[in-house]
Parts: sequence; structure tokens; C-alpha cells
Amino acid sequence: MSKYKRILIIGSAGSGKTYLSHILSKKLDIEVTHLDKIYWLPNWEKQPVTFCEDLTRELVIPDEWIFDGNYIQTLDIRLEKADLVIFLKVNRFKCIASLFKRKRLTKKHLIDRDDLADGCVDKLDCSFLKWAFTFNNDYAPKLLEVINKYPDVDLKVFNTREDALEFIENL
Repeated sequence: MSKYKRILIIGSAGSGKTYLSHILSKKLDIEVTHLDKIYWLPNWEKQPVTFCEDLTRELVIPDEWIFDGNYIQTLDIRLEKADLVIFLKVNRFKCIASLFKRKRLTKKHLIDRDDLADGCVDKLDCSFLKWAFTFNNDYAPKLLEVINKYPDVDLKVFNTREDALEFIENL
């Protein structure tokens, strides 16, 4: 049985957060909350920040949970209760390639995007690609700055999905 019961999986778009969260969920029998479902209304309209904060406070009350997603606005709320952060710092080119592969598979209905909010279609535009491409240099340091305020939370940083998968398999 794993000592980890409250887990955050963070990383760039295309890094494998959702894929690994599903594997971890099955292994530990813990439900996953996909933050995209909380933060977005149909057509990629943002939820009010206060709504997201209030809902996140409710979602961290149980003894067991897995969160898939970044969203620095509520990271402190999640970290206050977390015991593990899995940070996927995957090469930007691999992330971009994964995004194109995911888009192709979604278009062919070969994968189901159950991690998206209702009314949000998988998108792959220039701004999204730029965000994924610059994530490790621009956004990751900001996330790590917040995470480092919580020394009691185990932080595992993985440069490949395979390394993260091996860690999960050994839990």
C-alpha cells in the first residue's frame, strides 16, 4: 500500500499528466480530479477565480485524491493538504509531438478526452503550442517556487514519462 494518498500531477501540456493520473488512479484506487473540468466553462471561457478556489477547498477535504493539472491560482490550497507532487518536466519537443498525436487521435475518435470540461473541444492553436513550448522555462519555475514553500510535500521531478511510470509502478 502506498504512503501517498494526496497527489498532484503537474507539467506542461502534452507531458502525460492525464495519462499518468489514470494509471495512478487505477493502481491506488483513488479518484482523479482533472483541473480543466473545474477551471473552464463551455467554449474555453474561464470560471471565476473565487469559484475555483472554493471548489478546490472542498475537493481537498477527503483523505485521498489525485489532481491532474497546474493552475497556480489554487496550488497553495492543494499543496497544504498534499503529500506528493509528481512534476513532469518533459522535453518541450516531446510535449509538442504528443499534443499533435493527441489531436490526431481525438479527431479520429480513438481517445476520449474525459479530462476536458463539458463544451470544450480539444484545441491546438498557436497560443496553446507556445504555452507548451515555453512551459519549462517560463511557468515551471513559478510552480516550483510555490511548491518549495511546502518542504513536507515530497516532490518527484521526472524528465520522461517512462521514469514517472516506473516510479508509479513501484508505489
